[in-house]
Amino acid sequence: MDLPKHKLIQDIITRWNSSFEMLERFLEQQPAIMATLMSKDLRKGVTDVGTLSESDIANMDDIVQLMGPVKMATTVMCEEDQPTLSVIAPLQAKLLKHLQPCEDDSTLVAEIKRVMASDLSTRYRGTQDALNIASAGSSSTKLSGFNEETTAPNESPPCKKKALDALFGDSFTQRERKSTSETARAEVLKYRAKDALPLTENAMKWWRSQEKELPVLSTLAKRYLCIPGTSVPAERVFSTAGDIVNAQRSVLQPDHVDQLIFLKKNL
Repeated sequence: MDLPKHKLIQDIITRWNSSFEMLERFLEQQPAIMATLMSKDLRKGVTDVGTLSESDIANMDDIVQLMGPVKMATTVMCEEDQPTLSVIAPLQAKLLKHLQPCEDDSTLVAEIKRVMASDLSTRYRGTQDALNIASAGSSSTKLSGFNEETTAPNESPPCKKKALDALFGDSFTQRERKSTSETARAEVLKYRAKDALPLTENAMKWWRSQEKELPVLSTLAKRYLCIPGTSVPAERVFSTAGDIVNAQRSVLQPDHVDQLIFLKKNL
């Protein structure tokens, strides 16, 4: 039938997106599946072959279209190449917009959207400020609502040295001194005027190149962009440990286990 030569996929409760991938693959191979179910060889000795109705297929197609962006979002969050906290707020906003109800939605799709939007809208309560600051600190995901007032470091009172000023004040040209808050505000304006970084680029490397021009913001960005966006990397460390410490290697010393896991995850 000129279809891709793919196997069918089963969903696994511990794997993100596996149910979506199962439905997507079924729709791709549907003509071949239906033709196989009609085969006389398959039907020999079988009184009833379970099939899906047209309504089932329509629902499946709706779910795949609805969940496509969700799969893309979770795939992005599973990346380990660079910290991903800065991506959470934009992804949340994008998904909430995608989950807004439409007049053409079926009853099933409308209910799925309602449940998912309700859960996602309250998912990050209490941490939204940190997520917004992290997003503003990533040059590829600048937020228009970035508030320079809240992200500027607290201003320290200037140290007054009256005696030194009295002795040497006439010998030195006085520079105009900016407060920490003014310096930070100027950096924010300069930062927002820069071109956005392509999504494929590493934000941490970009901030390293901006340390001299944007010293205050680069320090702030490093504090937020180093935070992992999910627990996926930690879960994968446990899986790696399970592959290393097995019945055949039960006498490994703890220090050696640490070294092997470190080498594996940093190869």
